Amino acid sequence: MFVGWFGHILLLSFLFKTSGGVQRFPKNFKFGAATAAVQVEGAWNDDGKGTNKWDEYYLLHPHANSDNSTPKVAANSYYLWKQDVDIAAELGLDVYRFSISWSRILPTGLADKMNYKGIQYYNGLIDSLVAAGVEPLVTIYHLDLPYTLVELGGWTNPSSVDWFFEYAKLVFSLYSDRVKYWITINEPWMICDVWLNSPNPKDKYICTKNILLAHAKVYRYYHEMYKSAKGQVSIANFLFWLKPVDSSTDHEKELIKFLNQYNVSVIEYIFIGKANLRSRSSWSTAETNP
Repeated sequence: MFVGWFGHILLLSFLFKTSGGVQRFPKNFKFGAATAAVQVEGAWNDDGKGTNKWDEYYLLHPHANSDNSTPKVAANSYYLWKQDVDIAAELGLDVYRFSISWSRILPTGLADKMNYKGIQYYNGLIDSLVAAGVEPLVTIYHLDLPYTLVELGGWTNPSSVDWFFEYAKLVFSLYSDRVKYWITINEPWMICDVWLNSPNPKDKYICTKNILLAHAKVYRYYHEMYKSAKGQVSIANFLFWLKPVDSSTDHEKELIKFLNQYNVSVIEYIFIGKANLRSRSSWSTAETNP
């Protein structure tokens, strides 16, 4: 089990084991911290890195954040990563989750041009984490699509499945000898429903479809080609569950039901191969009938 810094606090009460009146975490529970490349690395165009969608966005909107922060410098982890590892070790973390910047190792997003300085940056980070006794958990994609691919339609382009597959294959070949835990894609809902910015309302469904296909292709490839590594691959989902207030109208209740079905369907396709719409009514009683 892994826990990052967000979204899991409510789960902790279920994970505690009570012994002699003292609540304890299970022995296999691992504490960790999580970051994303665009949030912490900085060095937005240093050492051969290509631009991603956020680099280009903040070039056009430098004051988009209230504190005027941008990915240009961020936490400067590209140059301060040794301090990051020292802090993780000092905190006694079991796991450090970070993401690889797609455009840092493949400046155009395509596998025909590699940036060896970017590749070496992650080699140094991973080696140091392992030496410090901190397990690296790598997110292959965290919302920072190379801008060259954005201009080609991004995740709405059917070719995005193969773009991501070739990128992930490269990442596995470079780092799987030291990394055993992988997240393919961070939060499809955020990518396709929140940040897509497409005038076509159908595009968010196309985007979600392509992301799930990309995840499936990479998942199967890893477990076929890297069996001996005995690693694990998953996907990070942003999930929420809505309930109507007492004063909600029938229309509002139906809308909430639809939103819950849409939200849960993303993981249902992954875990059971289809959206199991008829089972959803039981979810609302999960609190009283666990």
